[in-house]
Amino acid sequence: MLRIQALDGWRGIAAVFVSLYHLNFLNHLHDWVFLRNSYLFVDFFFVLSGFVITHAYQNKLKNKDDITHFIKKRLSRLLPLHLFILLLFLILELLKLLLVQFGTWNMDNPPFSGEYSISSFISNIFLMHSLGIHNHLSWNYPSWSISVEFYTYILFAFVAVIDYRYRSFKWPLYSILIGISFYLIYVNTQNLNDATFHFGIFRCIIGFFLGSICYRLFLMTREKVIPQATLVEIGLMVFIYFFVTYLGAEKLSIVAPIIFALTVYVFSFEQGYVSNLLKGKIFQELGKWSYSIYMIHALIILIMGRGVNLIEKLSGHSFYIKHVTEVSNTELIYYYSPYLMDFLTLVFLGILIYISSLTYKYIELRMSFSALYNKLRKLNP
Repeated sequence: MLRIQALDGWRGIAAVFVSLYHLNFLNHLHDWVFLRNSYLFVDFFFVLSGFVITHAYQNKLKNKDDITHFIKKRLSRLLPLHLFILLLFLILELLKLLLVQFGTWNMDNPPFSGEYSISSFISNIFLMHSLGIHNHLSWNYPSWSISVEFYTYILFAFVAVIDYRYRSFKWPLYSILIGISFYLIYVNTQNLNDATFHFGIFRCIIGFFLGSICYRLFLMTREKVIPQATLVEIGLMVFIYFFVTYLGAEKLSIVAPIIFALTVYVFSFEQGYVSNLLKGKIFQELGKWSYSIYMIHALIILIMGRGVNLIEKLSGHSFYIKHVTEVSNTELIYYYSPYLMDFLTLVFLGILIYISSLTYKYIELRMSFSALYNKLRKLNP
């Protein structure tokens, strides 16, 4: 797989911002508009995935056997962590069922209802939960992007085989797929945040195939020197900040994949000072653990929320506060002061990053299908 350290650093930053976007703490960061629109960093993942997968497989997909092998490799990467976390969600829901059955805890939502229904659990197992078959996100809600990305992988594989048989056919196909997807999202959503369980597949197609185009452009120009590379990188980051802040909730958020494709292209050269910073150890570690950070943060938030509910029941004191803004009306966890909530946010990040380092080591690396196959071969030579 292609490893560009600056892009790995970006991957880690994006995962942290998505995690903070979902965190329901009323701290000093919560109303920061940039953070409230940081859901857009999911599109960075789609673009980067297209970039990396195209590098790894553009010349390896020639027939149906290659497609089968490719799908197995992708499942080996996605499924172990997804199923492990899904199992933990199931255990929490079973615990909730026990508490309700024994009458120790009355809850607003019955166990295995709504987003935690049995039917959506089954669709989650097969990565089908965000293909429009449900009218809501379910179980580990960030995994909607994993669902649509897997089926975008399959589409990419077929396009690659068609390109192998009919040379130079990929560009018209890319253009058609991206164009149709842009149109469907623009017509059916208010902004990209609406494109998840219903139109997320089209959102992924846009980002992934733009990433694929980005990689091919990088190949053609990789020996070029970017004039004033540091200024270009800083300017691009400033542009991203203002775009996410002022257009992240608007219709024009649909162009975010294009902006992230430009970001991936520029930072793939690693010629500026910002790229050198992103090569630092802390950013590289975050990048290495980014899939775990992205996949496990909702589980930690859920555990914290149910823990707070239990403390409320035992103490009789409410730890939630109604928070009303121009764009939302939500209940957030709040206790004593926003500064304490800032501290607890750091605690959340510390726990998240530590657990992610463990799931990376023990689930992502050791529980992949290829790793398990190699272990079995050693046991049965």
